[in-house]
Order: sequence, then structure tokens, then C-alpha cells
Amino acid sequence: MNHAKSYPVRIFPVIFLWILLSAPIQYAQEESWIPKADMPTARLGLVTAVVHDKIYAIGGYAAANHPGMTVVEVYDPTTDTWESRAPMPTGRRWMTASVVKDKIYVFGGYTNFGEPGLPTVEMYDPATDTWETKADMPTARLGPASCVVDGIIYVIGGGAYASQPLHAFEAYDPKTDTWTQKPDMPTARHMLAAIAMDGKVYAIGGQFGRGQSYTTVEVYDPKTDKWTKAADMPTARCGFSTCILDEMVYAIGGGFGRDRLSVVEVYDPTNDDWFTQIALPEPRIGMGCSAVNGKICVIGGAIEGFEVGHPGVHKVMEFDPSKGTQH
Repeated sequence: MNHAKSYPVRIFPVIFLWILLSAPIQYAQEESWIPKADMPTARLGLVTAVVHDKIYAIGGYAAANHPGMTVVEVYDPTTDTWESRAPMPTGRRWMTASVVKDKIYVFGGYTNFGEPGLPTVEMYDPATDTWETKADMPTARLGPASCVVDGIIYVIGGGAYASQPLHAFEAYDPKTDTWTQKPDMPTARHMLAAIAMDGKVYAIGGQFGRGQSYTTVEVYDPKTDKWTKAADMPTARCGFSTCILDEMVYAIGGGFGRDRLSVVEVYDPTNDDWFTQIALPEPRIGMGCSAVNGKICVIGGAIEGFEVGHPGVHKVMEFDPSKGTQH
């Protein structure tokens, strides 16, 4: 005889409640993040840059222990198509890029894991599909960030090696192909992000040791030649990507320790405040991110973790902020 005591079954109401609560988030992700045509070459640690509403995906690497790539592919969001372009002279990964007068300048990075950062600067002209070598950075580094104010490119942070973050802050003038030393960034870090808003440089997040990341946001004003502090990013992370849309700064994905993140947070410089936006459908680190025609494209990166070699992906996702905002 079975003397086991019976209990009321309440699992179905719990499951039903979970479905009700999670459904709006799932639908918001499906409406806001739309898959687009795959990038031909799967990779992470790449950079993206926009010229004439087309997104150039440059360099990167296939997976752990793979060398930096020279590959360049261009995406047209209007036609949802990809094309190959002239390869970058130096294969590299975890570099940074900025655009001045429709030309793309790529700075630093490194070729293989364990090697030092590079001082290398190369300029790509989409009009002629050609590359040109420019004056080396005074400080060789991997994982720096960069942005443009009044035609001057500011290259921020980075690491001499993967575990040696730097305060380095230097300004490059494309007109003269020359460098100027600027005041050190207060917080040494690499694999950070940077944007320019209202004539100021914002250095966001980044890593200061293996598995240790910052929420720190520091602001440089070229007029005063000084750094100040801004509101911290809610989520500490490195290897994420930023772009500007509708005068807001989007910080997307990245990693903390060995975890990949799907979080999307938006910074309002006017109010010095952050809010949460609809998350990526899946976590991603080391991707490119660019805004074109009122939408954001997230390109490549790694979705799987270090335990499987964090292979790069072909995936491209497009974000439409008009589909809903999550605060």
C-alpha cells in the first residue's frame, strides 16, 4: 500500500505566472532586435565604422588563439547586403577606429594573444578602396578606444599587454599626421569604450585586470584640457560597444569576468543619467556596433564562452528604438 502523503499541485499556476511575466520581455526583444544578413566572415574583436551610411567591419579574430585578421567587409543596411573590400595591411584584433572626412583610421590592437599592443595606425579610404600607413601612436597598445572632436581623434587607454592597462591619452591630427600628448586618463583601463558628445570625450567602462571591470565614466573637455567624473554605468563590463543615437549613448553587451552580457544601457548626457533598454536576445562580447538611419546594427562578436574558445559569429542584429523602451 502506498502511504505517501499527497500535496496540492501548484506548479501549473507558477509556470503560468512565469509565462505571463516573461512574455512581454520576449516579445519586446523580438520586435526590437531583428536578425539581418550574416556577415561573411565570423569574428570577434573587430571594429566597425560608418561612411555614407554603410558599415565597414574591419579586422578581428576567429576564436581564441587565432591571429588577428586583415579582412574588411562592408554592410549596406538599406539593401541588407555585404561586400568584400581591400584587406587591412596589418592583421589585428581589439583595436579601435574613428572616421574623419569619410576616411577610417584604425589604431593599435595586437596580432596574437600574449603579444604586446601595436603602435600601428592605418587609414582606409572607401572611395578608392585603398589603405595608407600613418604615423605610429606614441604609445603602443591593445584594446584602446577612440572618438572625434572637431576633426581631432582622441585615442584613450588600452593596454601594453592584455593584463597591463594604461592611462595613456593622445590626440591625432589627420591633417598633419601628428600626435599630441594629453593629460592621462585618471583610471587606467583597456577594452573600454569612448564616444564624443557636445565637444567632450567620454571614456566608459573597461577592464583593469583579468576578470575585473569598471563602471567608471570619465569626461575630458578639450577646452579646459581636464578630466572630470560622470555618473557610473550601471553594469561593470569590458569588451562592449557603444554608439550614439538620438543624442543618447547606447552601451551594448560586453563581458564581466568570463560571463558574456546581453544588457543594453543608455546614457543621457544632458541629465548625466542611465536607463535600461531592451536587452540583446543573447549575450555577446567583442562585437561591432554602429548607428545608421535611426537604427543600431550589432555585428559579430562571441556568444559562447571561454570554455569553448569563444568563437566569433556571423550574426548581425538590428535594433529599432521605436519599438519600445524599458526603463
